[in-house]
Amino acid sequence: PEPRLAVGRGGLSGRELSERTPSIVAEIRGATGLLVNACGGVATPADVLACMEAGATTVQVYTALVYEGPGLVGELCRGLETGRVPSGA
Repeated sequence: PEPRLAVGRGGLSGRELSERTPSIVAEIRGATGLLVNACGGVATPADVLACMEAGATTVQVYTALVYEGPGLVGELCRGLETGRVPSGA
């Protein structure tokens, strides 16, 4: 496999991944046609939307949930339901 797909040590998580996640989702979905769970840097409704538009079938939140608490899930859902997806958020 390609080196970037090999399993190795972690070390990068949270917001540092948010810009790369949608493009990785699109690449995997396009190459395989498989269902994709997007994770990595998802913290805002805009992040969720970007991942879904890239082809994610589900979106996972972890680091932001740890720092923001369980209320974040409701914020993300409400942001998507109301279309209130702030630019640059």
